[in-house]
Amino acid sequence: MVGISTITCFFVFLLKDIGECFILFDGSGNGNANASVSVDVSCGRITGQWSYKDHGYSFLGIPYAEPPVGRLRWRPPVALDVSNGNCWSGEIDARVPGNVCFQPDNRNISQLVGDEDCLYLNVWTPSLDVNASLPVMVWIHGGYLLYGSGNDADIGYAPSARLAHDLNVVFVSMNYRLNAFGFMALELLVTGSPTGTSGNYGLMDQIEVLKWVKMNVRKFGGDPNQVSFIFSWTWFCILTQSK
Repeated sequence: MVGISTITCFFVFLLKDIGECFILFDGSGNGNANASVSVDVSCGRITGQWSYKDHGYSFLGIPYAEPPVGRLRWRPPVALDVSNGNCWSGEIDARVPGNVCFQPDNRNISQLVGDEDCLYLNVWTPSLDVNASLPVMVWIHGGYLLYGSGNDADIGYAPSARLAHDLNVVFVSMNYRLNAFGFMALELLVTGSPTGTSGNYGLMDQIEVLKWVKMNVRKFGGDPNQVSFIFSWTWFCILTQSK
C-alpha cells in the first residue's frame, strides 16, 4: 500500500520553444489536483486517487466477481479470489466507474443502456490506515430492481470522497444485476444451478459484495465489524417479507 506521504505526481506542460517541463510535487500543497494511490486487495493491486478538493480517496470500478456472461449468465456470481484462480494480473485502474448493469434508459425507456459485464463496486474513504477502524456504510441503490447503479451521482448527497470525509466513514456502493438478468425465475434455469433454484441473482451479487467488504475493507481504513446499510424501500419490503 502506498500512503499519501509517499505519493509523487508528475505534470507535463508542452511549452513553446522550451519543450517538455516536468513539475514534481509531493501532494502537500493546497491545489485541487488529484494524486494516484495504490492499494493491494485480496485479488491484486488497484490504483485509485486522492482528491485534494474532497479530502479523501476514491477507488472506482473494482471488480468483485467474474463477468456474468456466457455460461455464467443466470448463475450465482463467481467471486474473484485467489482460491478460484481468477484474479487479475498487473494493476486495475480504479479511477473511473465500472459499467452499469443492463437497464432501460430512464430518459427513453425504449433504449437500453449498460452492459452485462457490470459486477463492480466503489469505495470512498478518508483514510488508508489499516488501524483506523472506521465505520463502514454500504449503499445498495434503489430503482425497483430495474434501474440505477452504484455510480449514481443523482441522489442528492452523492457518493464521493467528500461524503466519506464529512461523515468519517468508509462508503461502499455497488452495481448488481437488474431486470431479467438479475431476477429471471424459470424452471429451465434450475437445471445445472448449484442452488437448485432460479432467480434472485441480483441479490446474490449484493451478498458477494458484502463478503468482499468483510475481506478487504480494512485496507481502506474500515472496520468489518461495523457495517451499516443504506437501501431503498424495495429492500425494506424484502426484509419485511423475510420475517
